[in-house]
Amino acid sequence: MKRKLLKPMAMILTLGLFIGGPLAVMFPKTSAAAGTITVNLTETQEAFKNPFKGFRPTRFMNDTKFPNHEYGTVFKHYIKYTDLENASSDSVQKIMDWSNAAWAGIESQNKKVIPRVLIVYPNEGEFWPQGVPSGDVATRWTTNILKDRLAAFIQKLGQAWDSDPRVAYVELGLWGNWGEHHIYPDQLADETDRIPLSFQTALGDAAEQAFQNKKVQVRYPDTFQNYDFGLLWDSFALIDDLEGGEGIVARDSWRTQVNGGEVAYDWGQKHIQPGDSPDDTLSDIRHRNYVIDWIKKTHTTSLGWIDLYDAKNSAVSQGAALMQKELGYRFVINQATFSENVQPGEKMKVSFQVVNKGSAPFYYKWPVEASLLRSDRSVAWKGIFNNEDIRNWMPGDDWNSSTRQYDQTPSDQQVSGEFDIPSNLPAGTYTLALSILDPYGNRPSARFANTNYYTGGRTPIGKVGIGMDPANQNIGPFDSLKSENTLSYSLTQTPYDGGYSSGTSSLLLDEFKDLMSWPGSNGISKWTGANGFVNDAGVIESGALKLQYNNNGWFGSDIKQNIENYSKMVIKIKGAHGGEQHHMQLSIGGVSQTLAAFSGDTVTTSFKEVEIDLAAKGIDRSSPGQLTMTFWHGGNSTIWIDEIRFE
Repeated sequence: MKRKLLKPMAMILTLGLFIGGPLAVMFPKTSAAAGTITVNLTETQEAFKNPFKGFRPTRFMNDTKFPNHEYGTVFKHYIKYTDLENASSDSVQKIMDWSNAAWAGIESQNKKVIPRVLIVYPNEGEFWPQGVPSGDVATRWTTNILKDRLAAFIQKLGQAWDSDPRVAYVELGLWGNWGEHHIYPDQLADETDRIPLSFQTALGDAAEQAFQNKKVQVRYPDTFQNYDFGLLWDSFALIDDLEGGEGIVARDSWRTQVNGGEVAYDWGQKHIQPGDSPDDTLSDIRHRNYVIDWIKKTHTTSLGWIDLYDAKNSAVSQGAALMQKELGYRFVINQATFSENVQPGEKMKVSFQVVNKGSAPFYYKWPVEASLLRSDRSVAWKGIFNNEDIRNWMPGDDWNSSTRQYDQTPSDQQVSGEFDIPSNLPAGTYTLALSILDPYGNRPSARFANTNYYTGGRTPIGKVGIGMDPANQNIGPFDSLKSENTLSYSLTQTPYDGGYSSGTSSLLLDEFKDLMSWPGSNGISKWTGANGFVNDAGVIESGALKLQYNNNGWFGSDIKQNIENYSKMVIKIKGAHGGEQHHMQLSIGGVSQTLAAFSGDTVTTSFKEVEIDLAAKGIDRSSPGQLTMTFWHGGNSTIWIDEIRFE
């Protein structure tokens, strides 16, 4: 999608900002006739806290509180099985009561928990529940009594935690030493030390049923292979355990499931990689880049043990900041466009482009909000971008350790909406801001990595006049992201008390930019390419993909994610002669038809948007697979595809 920034009805405002302190930003006043304003935003160089991601501190079994950490928002919590259930008749309420006591008040600190329940913690204790045999080490882990008990217990955990906003993800745990699905150095009767397949099935089925909302993580990539779970690399980047990382890469589940782990400093040739200690890893560029390489390759969201670094050591602290920025998601707004002047009772248009420069997606569907702020930064009006799904804001893929970039670079995501401004909103100048809300409390929580920042979780983008021209475009001074300590969420979910956009959100599948590598990666960081055309794989020409065909040629673009939030596919296309809609066969979501049959529309010699009604055509939007176009149906012409998107 190409947009000219310099239009008769628009004005560019570029924010050139520095880190380190508040900065007032002045923009020239524009007239009401300008219509819309476009601003370019700058990425911050700060590392900062954000929900679910980053350095992941640990609360051990006997700890009474969560540790403080400069980047800590998500905490692993080791929990004794018998704290939650001793007798099989113990209720779900016992789990909830324990959770309420152990996690009291963390919502006010914007902290969330990754609980792991365990039965055996070597050298610390064993916590076998009543009625479960706990004798011979070779047999106690394989009894049907234990298997049935654990499966039933997982159902209780789901009832207690699946809708608990304090729970970030759930480590399946339970079986083996530390709940890590092995009993090394001991062995089972079959001379293995891993969780048996029968237990994988019983626990996997139970977790899949119990946790409909929370993501589940397991220890080994070669276990629970029939389940869509995230993975934990327990000796992250250790030179002796690279098969763990390679298994995670091969499993390739990161687009929908959370990967995490901890950097082990108690075994192996750690002096080679990843370093002898957290300080060594973070201060030595060889070790730090090596660990970051694995973060990027495995799309890791959070890491523990390495969080135990000395933040007072300057070299270590600088290295920690660099790594924090790489872990998980990092959303950067590149550009925003919005209505400059809106009359009360009329619509305000807001759109922005955002790119995920991190390593992983955001795994929950949190809403994106636009708000109008008064001069004291209090909220005068707010509204949610309807149908926008931030889970689709994908990072890049195929990490290149030589270039230190993803070969499949992340694509800009376009978010847009039209909001009804209340007729009773007082006339005046307001600051337009963007934020991502925690649904529990509907408060700003996940933050954009831009220099534009207001304490409280909002990213200001410009001034809007209601019933008048804006008085100015001064939206500073800005605040520090890292020093923010006011964010929180609620334990209850209440209806949103703002508006919703009437515009449609879109998911950009392919946008053929002049400088992009072709074939390469599409707008959702998956593979796209072509072959067999007169001009081979086609070429990028003037911001469009040019495909010449003579009864030949194939185009494909991987989707491989749920697109049920979108009802139509839009292809912006033109042909050399017109009428090319009959020459091309499209396949998506189990349905194959010509473009003519799919759309009922025509291709002309000028670019136009051809729409396909996905629902009406019976396309499987939950599992659309790959979009393909074939041209071996008797046609001879040339087409140009400008973009393909879902709305």
